[in-house]
Amino acid sequence: MDIAMLYATILMIIGTIFILIAWVTLFKKIKTTKLVTSGIYSYSRHPQYFGFILIILGWFIGWPTLLTAIFTPI
Repeated sequence: MDIAMLYATILMIIGTIFILIAWVTLFKKIKTTKLVTSGIYSYSRHPQYFGFILIILGWFIGWPTLLTAIFTPI
């Protein structure tokens, strides 16, 4: 395991944490019909998208192949 894979793993873990925190926040507010603006949503309007972007970037940094180069921008 080289240093790029370590950075990639850290990015993917952070992205997964963002997604999990966002889902838990939404699940706790599922009974209300108001817009969720507390918790992680006070910092980012779309924390799940941000988490997915971090995971995809981590995947590309850790395993830079032609296939990941093609699918990363998609």
